[in-house]
Amino acid sequence: MIPVYLGLFCMGAGCTALLPLLVLPFYPAECMYAWWYLYPGTAALAAGGFITYAARTKLNKTGRELQSRLKLHQDSAVVLTGWLTAIAVNALPFILSGTYTVTQAVFESVSGWTTTGLSVVDVDKAPHILLMYLLQYFCLYFLYEHPAQDNSIILMKKNGFPCKIRNTAEEEMTIKHVAIWTKDLEKEKEFYQKYFEALSNNKYTNGKKGFSSYFLSFDNGCGLELMHNDSIPENTNDRDKQYIGIIHLAVSVGSKENVDARTKELTAAGYELISGPRWTGDGYYESCIYDPEGNRIEITI
Repeated sequence: MIPVYLGLFCMGAGCTALLPLLVLPFYPAECMYAWWYLYPGTAALAAGGFITYAARTKLNKTGRELQSRLKLHQDSAVVLTGWLTAIAVNALPFILSGTYTVTQAVFESVSGWTTTGLSVVDVDKAPHILLMYLLQYFCLYFLYEHPAQDNSIILMKKNGFPCKIRNTAEEEMTIKHVAIWTKDLEKEKEFYQKYFEALSNNKYTNGKKGFSSYFLSFDNGCGLELMHNDSIPENTNDRDKQYIGIIHLAVSVGSKENVDARTKELTAAGYELISGPRWTGDGYYESCIYDPEGNRIEITI
């Protein structure tokens, strides 16, 4: 009796793992992620179908019928084993992605099946196929697009897990700005204004110190300070190599199409392309170029 229901649970979990594949006709570039869902989904369907078929065949041979109601201990066994099976199957895509640990993958699966809505996934950067996976289990995409009006509780990731914090003005922390020393202040300012729609304040000059600067602002409130002083020595690092410390600035342009268009515009203007545009293994779509003074600028969704 029990194996029949367990087989059906397993088949149901397999179907939920395969459903995200429906987005691939609309986002063919994400076919590279299909195996995250295809392998566990088909395996669960096959295993569940075999278990159900074998159990029904045994019942037929013994002349017993499938009962419409189970006994108490059978109910408990089916529910417990069914939950564990569904959680295990639906944790596999997260593990196969290589981005999440086993603990985080199980957390995501349990969170989905219990509809708590907690998640360690960055929905701003996740590919559409993963958003579909979240949508069917957690309704997380709905919550992301339609947050609570009071916005008093937000989720943050701490040590790989989300925790709740009060979103008050006193506790809210953001990166205010990043500063760059430049050789040609005007050229750098024009670059960020032209290609990334930055707004600039009036130039600040301190003649006594030989210092001048611009503050550039972007739509999300983050700022970029461009600074110049003749006494600052040039950077002697090889710009094509990686070093410890801040290595690039990332600018979000809103969509994959915008990443492609902005990258094409910059390369056509003579700016050197370092990489991309491409989907990265952790779910980001990005390209990377050098600005006029050799700073790495990552263009992402």
